[in-house]
Amino acid sequence: LSDPGARLVDYVRQKKIDVIPVPGPSAVTSALSVSGFPGRSFYFAGFLPSKSSERKERLKQLSSVDTVLVLYEAPHRLMKTLADILSVMGNRRIFFAKEMTKSHETYLSTTVARLLEKLDGEKILGEITMVMEGSHEKEEYPADMEALKKIITCLVSEHKLSVKEASATLSGLMGIKRGIVYNMALQIRGK
Repeated sequence: LSDPGARLVDYVRQKKIDVIPVPGPSAVTSALSVSGFPGRSFYFAGFLPSKSSERKERLKQLSSVDTVLVLYEAPHRLMKTLADILSVMGNRRIFFAKEMTKSHETYLSTTVARLLEKLDGEKILGEITMVMEGSHEKEEYPADMEALKKIITCLVSEHKLSVKEASATLSGLMGIKRGIVYNMALQIRGK
């Protein structure tokens, strides 16, 4: 995982050559070894919650993880989970591995949206492991912090929005991570 093999796997897969793992003790390491994603580090999230609202909340938490993510999913929830990933985390690169090392093994390296299209209408059976790229978002603060503080003060103090409402509004309008705005709003409200 930590050698330059990821670059070789990615290159070979771009040339439309199949790459399959040698059976190992774990679906995580087998999938990672042929995913084409760098193996310097990864975050194993396991199975996501089965309820959509809980799953979306977990995906929000995972959306800022900046390393490769590995997930397991049950066949009957796969399409709903992929739709939730797309809506919460965006159209990230994903490696889909089903029934690894078995006679009907399937490997797809694509994006979440394309995987949804590809699997639409198909009967999905078997063990599923997904490897997904991490966040590319930076945790940097915006350049004009004073203007942002004034807007937060106005929304929280004068317009009586909750910290959560103000954070969601500014995050969506300005493209700033909600956590950054939320922490600033808490500091302002505390003054």
